[in-house]
Amino acid sequence: MISRLGYLVAGAGVLLGVFSYIRIGALAIAAGLALFALPFLKGNWRERRIEIIISTIIFVALITIAVVLPHSNV
Repeated sequence: MISRLGYLVAGAGVLLGVFSYIRIGALAIAAGLALFALPFLKGNWRERRIEIIISTIIFVALITIAVVLPHSNV
């Protein structure tokens, strides 16, 4: 259930990014990744370790991109 919500939020983030809301899109994709990784943190950490690590790295990178991007009014 939470993973599906993560996919939905990440998909909305991609659509927002396509329509030039890149900062909000990056934050939405990061939130979707966090929701996707949340069930793996609770359960079998030893089996799904690489998925959690990669999701966390992408999450941090997207937050960093959203903060560093300059404000632009196109």
